[in-house]
Amino acid sequence: MAADILASLFSTMGFVLKGERMTTEERIAAEYDRLKALSIAKNQAYGDSAVNPVRIFSKVDPIEGLKVRLDDKLARIQRGDVDAFGENPYDDIVGYCVLILVVLGMKEGQ
Repeated sequence: MAADILASLFSTMGFVLKGERMTTEERIAAEYDRLKALSIAKNQAYGDSAVNPVRIFSKVDPIEGLKVRLDDKLARIQRGDVDAFGENPYDDIVGYCVLILVVLGMKEGQ
C-alpha cells in the first residue's frame, strides 16, 4: 500500500499543478507529502527498526541509533557523495529527524 502511494507521488510530482507553476507553499506541501509517503514506505520495509530496533548487536536507544544514521548521511554529503546507492541523503535526514520526533513523542506519552 505505501509503495503504491509512493509510486503515485513520484509519478505525478513535477512541480506543476493544473498546468500552472506551483507556489512555494504548494511546493512545500508536495515535498512533505512525498517525504511522508517515502518515510512510511521505508518504515514498513525496515520493520519499524528505527523506533523499535531488535538490538542484536547494538544496545543503544532508538534516538542514539538515529543520530548515528544522521551522522552517516551528513558524512556522505560532506564527501560529495549525495547520490550513493540511488538514495537522496537529504530525504533520509528529514526522515530521521521526524523519527526522532516520533520517539520523543512516544517518551512523553503523546
